[in-house]
Amino acid sequence: MPRPKKERIVCLGPNVKCFGPQWANPNNETIEIFCDEIESIKLINLEGLNMAEWWKKMGVSAATFNRILKSAYKKITDAIINGKNLAVKKCK
Repeated sequence: MPRPKKERIVCLGPNVKCFGPQWANPNNETIEIFCDEIESIKLINLEGLNMAEWWKKMGVSAATFNRILKSAYKKITDAIINGKNLAVKKCK
């Protein structure tokens, strides 16, 4: 049985729900990105927090924070490079 997911502290999600290329996406491919992934990017890139502050602010371990961040960067990169839509999964 998998371990239950620890609740993550997310301040606010983004003001928009979907990002995408200006041109028509013929396949309408969409990648879902979760609020905790958006929060991890925000803490590092916008707020400029140091490593010790990142994971404490979200209420997770450093290893969990790094997994969340890696997943976020992979999704964002895929959307940019391959012209896919990026949809923010609703926060709980």
